[in-house]
This record gives sequence, C-alpha cells and structure tokens, in this order.
Amino acid sequence: MAHLGRAPHSVAEFENYLEQLQHYLSGNEVEFEDGSDLGSLGLADHSNSSLISWISRIEPKVPVDVAATGPRVIAAAARHADRISLNVGADIERVKWGMDVARDARAKAGIAGDIPFTAYISLVVHDDPEEAMRIGAGQVSLFARFSAMYGKSSVLHLNRNGKYLKEFTEHMTCNNMAEVKGPKNLLSLENLHVTSVFSVLRHIAWTGCQN
Repeated sequence: MAHLGRAPHSVAEFENYLEQLQHYLSGNEVEFEDGSDLGSLGLADHSNSSLISWISRIEPKVPVDVAATGPRVIAAAARHADRISLNVGADIERVKWGMDVARDARAKAGIAGDIPFTAYISLVVHDDPEEAMRIGAGQVSLFARFSAMYGKSSVLHLNRNGKYLKEFTEHMTCNNMAEVKGPKNLLSLENLHVTSVFSVLRHIAWTGCQN
C-alpha cells in the first residue's frame, strides 16, 4: 500500500470495521464514516447510513473469515469474526499458540463457545526432500518478507533489492521447511496432527506449482 501512498489501517480501525461489517451482514443499519464526501455530489438528498433490507432473512448468515498472524489481529478476529484463518506456519506449537490467543480473547470478552479455525500451511510433496525445499523456498521467503515488513530498516532495505529473500532462501534447510513430514508422496491429515490434536477444521494448502 505504501507504493500507492497509503498506510495500512491500525488494528483498532480494523476491529471497528469488522464490528460494523458484522452488523451490516446481520441486516442492521450502519452509519457512514465521519468525513463522508457524499455532499460533494450535489444530490438533492442522501442517506447517512446503509442497510441491506433483505439479508436478515438469509440463513445461514454470510460468514466473515479473518486471516491473522499477530496476536492483536487474532484477538480482534476472535471477538468479531465467524472463523479465524491462522497464518502462522505449520509448527504445531505455533498453531496452538494462535488458537490459545483467540480463545483467551473470547473468554475475556465474555463470549461463550469456541470459534472455527483454519490453518494456512505451505506444502510441497516430492520424493526428494532437497528438491521439495527448493520448490517451496520462494513461497516461504515471501511469507517471511511480510512478517518483517515493520521490522528493522536494514532488513527492509535488503528486501527492496531482493537480497534478503535470496539470503533467506539460501540458508533454509529441510528441517526449517518441513515441520510436518510424511512418507514420500503420501500426505494425510493424520500426518499433520493439527486436525486431531487441536481441532483445526480446515486447512488451506499452498502448493508449489499448478499441477
């Protein structure tokens, strides 16, 4: 967004938007944001709010799924979303951490019951672990780049010319890349463990190629 001259919304702004979106999708009237420029259109009259009059009759409600990595966004999603898609890698303890953050946020907000979870996991299935690492390295480095967006300026500078991503890729090992491994070309949810141990109901698998 910086290349477009805009900064990302803060977590507080995002959470407010998320709350308003849920009201809107539930058939409630939502007021326009302060500073709306509708007056510049020269209309004879205009509303200061909006609602979808028919949507409250739709069952089930349109679900809101939030993809989250950090604790504040995970907590905001836990308070207002219908599902959380955790983008924290394939490490089981890291996934468990994200789920614990969400559940703790719901408990503190007085929200009963659990929330469905999704896990984003990069998977490359290949007979040769080294080749699998090579195929998946670019994708993993991209995830790392976004994780470091707001970190040290030296890292951001290296990102601009691609040097950081190249160095990161060169230093990755099979163990770094494959927290979850199965026999050769066989991969099942049992291999992932996450489903059976932590009740992740859905996985989004980013593959190494289109085939």
